[in-house]
Formats: sequence, C-alpha cells, structure tokens
Amino acid sequence: MAESVTCDKGANGIWNNNEWTIAISNLTQSKTTCNIAFINEMGMLVYEIKQQFGGAEAITEAPAGTFASVSSASDALFCND
Repeated sequence: MAESVTCDKGANGIWNNNEWTIAISNLTQSKTTCNIAFINEMGMLVYEIKQQFGGAEAITEAPAGTFASVSSASDALFCND
C-alpha cells in the first residue's frame, strides 16, 4: 500500500493499490522523477488479518445485519493501550 506519491517538474502521480500501478498526469518534461512511499504493513493488524484469512481477495463483506445486535457499550469492542 502506498502512503504518498511525489513527482518533480510539476507532474502528479496517483498510486493504484489494487492494480499496483501509478498514473502520472501533467507529464510535460523528460527525466521526470516520481517517488512512492510505501507503508510496511507487517506487524499491523490489517496485515495479520490478511495473512490469517488468505489475503484481501478472500475476505468478503459481512452479511447485512451482522452488527445490528450491538446494543450497548458492553457489546462493543474496546482497545486497551
């Protein structure tokens, strides 16, 4: 996953995480350089979930109404630091 894209010479870059490609607009000069800063997901919860369940492609949306029964603070999940 990319955190940011910066290009010189007035060019603009947008990273597509799904297709793993970059789209560059306003590319008017030769030898333009774009830098992509990637996020290291290792050790992050999102990485661990993807690993456990076979990757992002294998994870599906929760069925409608899955979280409809959360009725009070005691039913909610909390993160304790």
